[in-house]
Amino acid sequence: MILHHIQTSPSHDNAMRLCLRYIRSGDSIILTADAVNVLLYQEWLNLLTAVPVYVLKDEIEARGLAGKLADISNMKINVIDVDEFVNQTLHHSKVITW
Repeated sequence: MILHHIQTSPSHDNAMRLCLRYIRSGDSIILTADAVNVLLYQEWLNLLTAVPVYVLKDEIEARGLAGKLADISNMKINVIDVDEFVNQTLHHSKVITW
């Protein structure tokens, strides 16, 4: 199981696209920094429906995206704090930062 840590917005580079190419069953994605902007695009949300997705609460609050998360119905977004981020890195066998 791999935790894929995405940090950049999909409008600035191809990290998310590459990640989705290599993701496997049992893997998870955590969105931090500008990568949380992926939540603004339905096309990306559709691609992420089959993958457990984690987002740092501080990142959501910093960008004012709490209302947007409430509107997302086709997938489960796990809003976590930094302590849970650390737990997820320990739960997965490997972390890849894109």
